[in-house]
Amino acid sequence: MGLAIPPFEEYLKVHKKRNISQIICYVRKYGSILESGDVSPLTSLTGPQRRHAMEALTVVSKLTGKYQLWKEIRSKYQLGWGSACEDNLRYFTSYLNGHSNLDVMLDWLKDALRKLPRQVGNVLLHNTLTGLRPSENILCIKLIQTDFDNYANEELGVLENFRYPEFFEKKTKKSYLTIYDDLTLE
Repeated sequence: MGLAIPPFEEYLKVHKKRNISQIICYVRKYGSILESGDVSPLTSLTGPQRRHAMEALTVVSKLTGKYQLWKEIRSKYQLGWGSACEDNLRYFTSYLNGHSNLDVMLDWLKDALRKLPRQVGNVLLHNTLTGLRPSENILCIKLIQTDFDNYANEELGVLENFRYPEFFEKKTKKSYLTIYDDLTLE
């Protein structure tokens, strides 16, 4: 990428980037992605390397006026900042090694359920059991109460969120189905 490094370096300093030399290195190596649209060089990078490269591309795209193009490339190729597999493995191993805060979260939930009115506590408990976002959880409860026959697939024991676009319009964590049992519905 034909970018004059001194002005770019000044731009990074003005924006208080602490890893200027690293960003410049990654821009030199991967800046051509903004020209070609070919993201194959990023696919072989490990999680941290990919995050650094993407940070560099984000910064340079803002400076050069190509940020919208960079957003489109990221969207088209579903480029995320982290690796879900790495994150899931890290959380799982932390849990197995006793380094999680699951007990703290469960204690907080139990304490909240004791203090809240029953109906509010039930909403919080339902939210915890389904894993839905709070807004999706409210919609889920409303649909259970008003449109259960169309919403639930009783044979499979699932709530069919895919019938309602509000559940999967989000960019991340789309919820197409919610597994339920009698206790969850209650």
